[in-house]
Amino acid sequence: MRLRPCLLTLVAGLGGAASIALAGPALDHRLLLLQPPGKRSERKAHVHQLVLETGRLLSPLLASNGNTGLELVNSPDVFEARARSHDATLLADYGRSELVALDLELDPDRERMLVHEAAKLHARSTLGERPAPWLEEGLACCVEDAWSQSADLGAEQADPDRRARVRDELHGGRPYLERLRALGAASFERGDRVHRDVALAWVTVRHLLRAERGRHALAASFEVLRSTGDRSAAEQALERVYPARQLEAQVFSRAVASSLLESSGSLAR
Repeated sequence: MRLRPCLLTLVAGLGGAASIALAGPALDHRLLLLQPPGKRSERKAHVHQLVLETGRLLSPLLASNGNTGLELVNSPDVFEARARSHDATLLADYGRSELVALDLELDPDRERMLVHEAAKLHARSTLGERPAPWLEEGLACCVEDAWSQSADLGAEQADPDRRARVRDELHGGRPYLERLRALGAASFERGDRVHRDVALAWVTVRHLLRAERGRHALAASFEVLRSTGDRSAAEQALERVYPARQLEAQVFSRAVASSLLESSGSLAR
């Protein structure tokens, strides 16, 4: 499958344009960083670095290498025209393989949001197709955590909030994976269960990344997706290496073990 080349684009408020090729992992998407007219972005280099670091974290898993580019253009109305809602400040445009962001203060939460969405776009542009929604969301969460902790992907510490939600969701041994795998992408963006389902996607992908069998299953799934563009076939490839029933059982087992360790730690204190 031939992937469509794209640019990493930062949209500034001053006229003129310039392009520069930057070495690094393949970031086959564009980033549009918009700001108020007349103010040149002082954060563009920082945002570009965030996206490069996201690609480096994913590169061993997705087996990607290559270059990306940087383009400065004068287009302050692009975001308003393309945003899906009036209060949006970050837009992942998968049709154009572009990440569109308003130039806001880069506090830690904003940086994590940028890394999260950049991870999804990087996976899509590298594989040629978006992975299954639960896998895409869970992987982006893991990349976000690894980046914030300066850790390798799969070696990051568990996010406390997501871990607490997982513990509540898995309490009593209720099966979850079949339902999770049937969810569409919108279920991980909005809705009454969005935070709980994001947490379940995160813990499932985190297990895959941390287990040797899980890594093999991800590699098999991504290879099928890259070569065929068939998301269903990619899911079947993962299932052949790591059957869903066994995967779910292992996630339950590790969640219970983690809860027991936390409980004994609390008692010790």
